[in-house]
Amino acid sequence: MKENLYKSKPTLEDVWLLFHENEKKWERRLVEEDKRRKEEVQRRKEEVQRRKEEEKKEAKRLKKEKEFDRKFKAIHEEIGGMGKTNGEIAEDFFYEALRNSMKLLDIELATIDRMRKIYRKDINLEGEYDIILTNTDLLIIVEVKYKVRKKDIEKLQNKQIPNFRKLFPKYTDYKIRGAIAGFTFEQGTEELAKKCGFYILKKNENKIKIINSKINTF
Repeated sequence: MKENLYKSKPTLEDVWLLFHENEKKWERRLVEEDKRRKEEVQRRKEEVQRRKEEEKKEAKRLKKEKEFDRKFKAIHEEIGGMGKTNGEIAEDFFYEALRNSMKLLDIELATIDRMRKIYRKDINLEGEYDIILTNTDLLIIVEVKYKVRKKDIEKLQNKQIPNFRKLFPKYTDYKIRGAIAGFTFEQGTEELAKKCGFYILKKNENKIKIINSKINTF
């Protein structure tokens, strides 16, 4: 009917049918547009709600972290830790916990060394290592911080591990792994440490909680 609509003079019925058809199309378009707007409004509401929940979780985490810091400092003040920095307190905890167990997951440790500082004049290179763990052919460099930040993980990956064999030639044949230890972790640092293939050591009351079993060997 559409092909022949204007070949001859349209009748009143033809005009009415065409008008009615266009009216239906317009109504469908309005319904679809209204549906799309409602969906967009709902999506925005959900996005706002999601952001509010994330902000609430982050605020709760920060509050919990501050409370933990306050309590931990109070405990160490009571037991004579007044003169120690947060970093020294963290190093004390992880060193003692590792020394008492002499084990990291399924790895039996032969030695544990703390605060190794070295400068080699012949290659003009220096380094500082918080904790070094070894067994017969494996060495684990542990970087300890009270609060772990992304720059600490980057330092371990890009500086401390690559320089270690240069500074300590006697460990040339050892496999090397990295570990990052801390009481608290800045947002995103655990994911970065996992991506780098490091052990993640966290304080769990008086013990160490070890996260990430997919470890890279260098």
